[in-house]
Amino acid sequence: MATGISYVAFQIFLLGTSLALLAGSVVGLYFRAHRLSDEALSSFSRQASESKPISSHATERRCSRRLPSHVTLELQDGSGQFAEGNGQLLDISLKGACFKSSVLLRRGQRIVARLHSSKEGLLQVTARVVWLRQQTQDALYGIEFRRIDTLL
Repeated sequence: MATGISYVAFQIFLLGTSLALLAGSVVGLYFRAHRLSDEALSSFSRQASESKPISSHATERRCSRRLPSHVTLELQDGSGQFAEGNGQLLDISLKGACFKSSVLLRRGQRIVARLHSSKEGLLQVTARVVWLRQQTQDALYGIEFRRIDTLL
């Protein structure tokens, strides 16, 4: 009889431990999902690496979750100067970003931009324009990161 009671107690212990681990996982996922987009930049790799998309849709090529952002971009012009406020991020991920700008860019064009992160400081991003949608006053651009460097 003592063996039966210890077996039930052991099962209750395992159930309690499993519930505690599950609760910890849920809390961890909640906090991970609600990080500020500006601070998400600190988790980016310094060099964008190539990886295969996880989406099963032929037209969907994103590999990473997108986070909304309102960070201002400074795009580098042809003379190598950065113009303040000529781009506005709309969302960002580990592999790329979407932004709007009145600056005319071409698909496939290499761009260099600067942006400010509260955690990382001033970042310089080298990227490639992968898509664009012309609007009335400006255009929406999708870029793929090639390199991210901390400047300050």
